[in-house]
Amino acid sequence: MNGVKCIVILLWILIWANLYAQSGGLEQIYFDNLTDKEGLSDNVCYQVIEDQIGFKWIATANGLNRYDGVGMKTYYHNPNNPESISGNHIRNLLLDKDGFLWVGTQKNGLNRYNPETDSFERFTHLVNNPHSICDNQINCLYE
Repeated sequence: MNGVKCIVILLWILIWANLYAQSGGLEQIYFDNLTDKEGLSDNVCYQVIEDQIGFKWIATANGLNRYDGVGMKTYYHNPNNPESISGNHIRNLLLDKDGFLWVGTQKNGLNRYNPETDSFERFTHLVNNPHSICDNQINCLYE
């Protein structure tokens, strides 16, 4: 019987603590729901990060999106522009310690965004170059 009383008291404490924490004047968090109606290039989103300027970068299945809180800019691969992003299926993002945005694609390698030129430097696997990246499918990014 004492064991049952302890469990009941413990549950009561946990419920009370949870209710107190929820009503304790915590800051409300609001979300913007972004879809293709607001300019998002695809409704399949893999990752979102915020850079030091405040841009939200959104990795989607069809392009890289940059949201400034008002409007959306989308970066697509352009086969005629070697400074465009290397592919449209964006899987992951990383903001490194120096503030550079790295973009990993499904099958088209790695990209580093240059904010001064609003362009990308591409890193891809080259069969005859042992110093290139090992594969063009970027599954995760880690610094």
